[in-house]
Amino acid sequence: MIAGVRHGTADPVEIDGATALSMMVALGIVTGRFDLGRDRVMLPGPAIEVDCPALGGMSGGPAFNEDGFLVGLLTSSLEGEPDGPAFLSLIWPALGHRLTPIWPTGLYKGPTSLLEMNRLLCAIERSQAVEFIRDDRTGASRIVYHLQ
Repeated sequence: MIAGVRHGTADPVEIDGATALSMMVALGIVTGRFDLGRDRVMLPGPAIEVDCPALGGMSGGPAFNEDGFLVGLLTSSLEGEPDGPAFLSLIWPALGHRLTPIWPTGLYKGPTSLLEMNRLLCAIERSQAVEFIRDDRTGASRIVYHLQ
């Protein structure tokens, strides 16, 4: 399932009295898998193709699997095609990105990644499928995917 918002469509919702947006949702099945990326520009990382329509403005919207887990973001589609396809960037590369959480205050002393966070704050289903490797000598990091 992919979701997103689009300006100027049926059943708009006013936000702050000015912006009219409509929530769009589409269901589909996976029809393609690109473990190493589909292309070097739009989808250079792990991606999937889904047989469902996506409208302009939905880009960046969440994509959920059949269990309701966030698996990626809508990256591109073929506008005007009634059944898609839509292309999703999988969320895996973001799991190892280091960030400095500011909330809850004092919980993290420095940069961390979603994979390293406390499972009570950021539960990741099947986190063992993604391995975050950091070279202590150089500080460089990389992610290894254990695909099935």
